[in-house]
Amino acid sequence: MVKVPSLVVTCATLLAALGLAHIGEAALLPAKASQLVTVKIGAGNCGGFPQVRFFDTLVTPDGNVAAFSIPTGSVLVVTAVEVEITGPLAAGADVRLDISSTGNVNVEEASDMAVTTDATTGRGNAHFLFPNGMVVKSGHSLCVVGNGATLFQAVMHGFIASDR
Repeated sequence: MVKVPSLVVTCATLLAALGLAHIGEAALLPAKASQLVTVKIGAGNCGGFPQVRFFDTLVTPDGNVAAFSIPTGSVLVVTAVEVEITGPLAAGADVRLDISSTGNVNVEEASDMAVTTDATTGRGNAHFLFPNGMVVKSGHSLCVVGNGATLFQAVMHGFIASDR
């Protein structure tokens, strides 16, 4: 005789161990479409460095733009970042994502990626994907660094969630 509850618990344990079931991750999913955000870099710089730029410009669903900051009591869950380098690239160019502290006095590296470069045009790009999300707390900012790059654009996708 097979005990169904025991079999269910065993299967759930096996799936969780294999990474196929993620108990508790549902709380990180947006509850409604209005929580989704697309944010691009603006003219402001992080930590006072001109090559380090804030994600501070919200692209609204109707195609307009507005100032962006993470609301108090919330977190920004970043799921993807796209960076395009439009200026000439130095040897060993890379793109880095940083999280700045409150007041943007200190900047800490969160992710780093080499830039894929086209030898003919000198253009490059980098795509960061965070399937489980990268969390940035209210009062802090996400910044992009273009090391070895003169001109670049960047867009971040994610959602706002409650900081429980």
